[in-house]
Amino acid sequence: MKLSKRTLDILKNYATINPSIYIPEGSLLQTMSVSENIISYAEADEQFPTDLAIYDLFEFLKVIELFNDPDLTITENSMTIKDDYSSCVYTYGESDIISTPKAKIDFPSEKRPAGVSFKLTKDQLDKLFKAVNTLNLPMLCITKENKKIIIKTVDPKNPSANEYSLIVGDDTSKSEYEFYINHENLKLVRDDYQVDLGKGISKFTTSDNIEYMVAVEKISIYTE
Repeated sequence: MKLSKRTLDILKNYATINPSIYIPEGSLLQTMSVSENIISYAEADEQFPTDLAIYDLFEFLKVIELFNDPDLTITENSMTIKDDYSSCVYTYGESDIISTPKAKIDFPSEKRPAGVSFKLTKDQLDKLFKAVNTLNLPMLCITKENKKIIIKTVDPKNPSANEYSLIVGDDTSKSEYEFYINHENLKLVRDDYQVDLGKGISKFTTSDNIEYMVAVEKISIYTE
């Protein structure tokens, strides 16, 4: 079994969310931060023949980089990683000590609809992160002004702080909202996204269906 570049890129991203990962039998990749405010799901390009728990995902990825075009033989308790000249037996960790989603969150749905939805391009996302880092601001705020959906980089505790804003869509509804998201929780792969926001939750979905569920801050407001 060989891991595709896409699967490896997802695992590298997931290591920034949680340094451990539990991969169930099949193609589902999932992770959850220790504080449970970030959850992500993705379908791997491969089918894993058994459950496996990797305690140190950073270490595992570094081991993979030791090989040229590595092949993985996955068994119940360990895997063998090898190429034409070298090999490594890599033993799994204990699955019960790894934070992992208990059930997939169904959002948006009929029972839990999105209040606000828009597209966010990779270039727009890069601009927002650059603004956050340049201005040293902790939060993104998604709000509406003059029937436009706007994302601002803000510090809610300092109203006089510098502020960067970016128009990302139109909204002619009567709803009013301010969704605050800690930028440190946006551990996203750089891609274009469908963004859905609701009470207490935000969802970022890439074009190839990598999903990130990110908690919104308690100071957020939403009225229909």
